Amino acid sequence: MPDTPFQPQLDFSPHNNQSLFSDHYLQDILRRTPAWRAMQEPAGDFLSWLQKLYAKERAQLANYNESQLEDNWIKPILDELGHVWEGQASIPGLTRNIKKPDFALFPDVAARQTAVPHQNTKQYTNDVLALLEAKKWTVNLSKKSGTRPLFDDQNPMYQIDTYLSLSGVTWGVVSNGRFWRLVHKNSSRTLETYFEIDLLAALEAPNDRSALAVATFFWAFFNQSAFRPDAHGTRFLDEALSQSKAYAIALEADLRDNAYRSLEQLIIGFFAGDARLDAQNADHRAQVYQNSLYLLYRLLFLFYGEARALLPMGNPTYKDEYSLQTLANDINRERDRLDTLPTTGRRRWDRLQELFRLISGRDAQFNAELGVPRYNGGLFDPAQHPFLERHFVGDRGLAKAIDYLAYRRVREDGRFQGYQSVDYRTLDVRQLGSIYEGLLEYKVAVATEEMVTVRQKGVETWLPARQSKAAPLDRRQPGELYLTNDKGERKATGSYYTPDYIVEYIVENTLGPLVAQARERVKAQVRQTGSLNEAERQRQSAALFVQEILALNVLDPAMGSGHFLVEATNFLARALATDEYTPTPTLPLPGLRGGHLFR
Repeated sequence: MPDTPFQPQLDFSPHNNQSLFSDHYLQDILRRTPAWRAMQEPAGDFLSWLQKLYAKERAQLANYNESQLEDNWIKPILDELGHVWEGQASIPGLTRNIKKPDFALFPDVAARQTAVPHQNTKQYTNDVLALLEAKKWTVNLSKKSGTRPLFDDQNPMYQIDTYLSLSGVTWGVVSNGRFWRLVHKNSSRTLETYFEIDLLAALEAPNDRSALAVATFFWAFFNQSAFRPDAHGTRFLDEALSQSKAYAIALEADLRDNAYRSLEQLIIGFFAGDARLDAQNADHRAQVYQNSLYLLYRLLFLFYGEARALLPMGNPTYKDEYSLQTLANDINRERDRLDTLPTTGRRRWDRLQELFRLISGRDAQFNAELGVPRYNGGLFDPAQHPFLERHFVGDRGLAKAIDYLAYRRVREDGRFQGYQSVDYRTLDVRQLGSIYEGLLEYKVAVATEEMVTVRQKGVETWLPARQSKAAPLDRRQPGELYLTNDKGERKATGSYYTPDYIVEYIVENTLGPLVAQARERVKAQVRQTGSLNEAERQRQSAALFVQEILALNVLDPAMGSGHFLVEATNFLARALATDEYTPTPTLPLPGLRGGHLFR
């Protein structure tokens, strides 16, 4: 696809987008729009103003308490961004244990004044554009600030989620003055979905171009007009979220089709690369199909893990020598000659096997040296998948399979426009699970005559070429392999999945009582110890609660895409992260990543 942005491509990321928006939207769509170009001037003016404020306040920022930082740094920035704010906003639902949010942002002075008589009621937030929670400069926005059982010491992300939940306000901001995070009420409950700007990246940038890039993103997403409806009733932030979701839907649809094609290439590659496998043998076809699914999901896991920083792409050795994305980039550069690669070559397979062994974590020292977590859920365990140890996919089939998963085939008005790297950060694990689940109903067939794919009643179906007069979507010659289901379909209509809000409701009402009971058991056990030392009681409570949560076993017999289990994991992780005594770990809690939480 031709690259014609209004702005040159950046060699660094001017923002930290943790899955709130689509990276593709931020990097490609937004930066090509006239609106983005129009933001350059006000962003530049804001940057000049901020540099002067920073020069005056720089020495004091880390020493200010929260109130002082608000007065001398955060409030001036809000004013410069055009916000009308009310401090210590009295939103509905507050209790003695939950303090007020630091700021409510209003569209204008009249709206702020109108809201004042309705404090502590739902009417107060009718016109609120966003709520903002401010912290000291040194506070980590993703961790608790203390061990006391007080709301003030909770994870700031949990605090802003609580405010959005109580008030019904759509957008929230969390800031310690340096980092400014934007969160949305529909995803804030995860505590890890946000869009963030580091103002020091603009204030201490190595050059003017980098500084302006950061400042423009900050201005675009945090100035008042981003939250306020325009003359057409459209909010910039809502539009950014909508376009990101639209991209995610299109991406999932494309990846669903590409996963089918990738699976086909893996199957063809097994038979072409390994003479011990006979395509005419039905048992061999079934084995290859099943293990090609395992292999496909390994590849999807790796692409997702590398995109989401679950794997250390910041480690040059891992990235250059082992990563799947680097392998995919190498394949992309030679895409025009993939058909000339040897079908029995195993150079890429051997490299991939090294990566698989690294992920399986059999060599703890090896993992530690590369900074790779030991993902021991079984998917990469060679003992559980001996077929993948005995057989291999030839270079041609493997390269094509990886290429299908790494790059979208972009079409506009039915015409091919080019290739676009898949933004796996935009997808969540449920979507990957649904893609995988959609491939479970197929079987490997051998064409006994020329077969074509045609669309019948909205469904892509395999037919003998002699029975079809329509232009084929795909074609197989006698002796070639293809995937089909019992209905002869190449591409099934797909399953329907439970909406997120229903999944969240069921999980909360199923696991919520169990978590509450666990807390009561912990309190009872700590009382029995008779310890009078407060610090010791807190330590015991934290340790016992972690044990209680990790001892829970959750079963979903018809797990499908894993939607309920993923939400259950998130729910329990949130219970641990927001427990009043449990400290925030510097590393992932055992079991929440390694595959042992659910047995």
